[in-house]
Amino acid sequence: MKRRCLNPNAIDFPNYGGRGIQVCERWLTFANFLADIGEIPDGLTLDRIDSEGHYEPSNCRLATQKVQQNNRRNTHRVIFEGVECTLSDVMRKLGISRSTARRRFGIPT
Repeated sequence: MKRRCLNPNAIDFPNYGGRGIQVCERWLTFANFLADIGEIPDGLTLDRIDSEGHYEPSNCRLATQKVQQNNRRNTHRVIFEGVECTLSDVMRKLGISRSTARRRFGIPT
């Protein structure tokens, strides 16, 4: 989190700190971060609820890899059977390939 947001030399800085994503002042001290988030159980990692928002208590949660993948900026969301969901979820429900789903929903490759 701190590396991504604060170190311009970090490989992923352009997608975090370079876009203006910040770490709240409180979390610059690890003890405060740990007090707010707690120990992170196996299988979960820190996730920002709003991927455009900052790393701060009101915008962070512990989440599985699947939840995080669905929360990315480049996740394609579609309306399927009247409900907004990810393209990947629709593909699984329909048992169709990625290329077929992209074609049907008009998403460029």
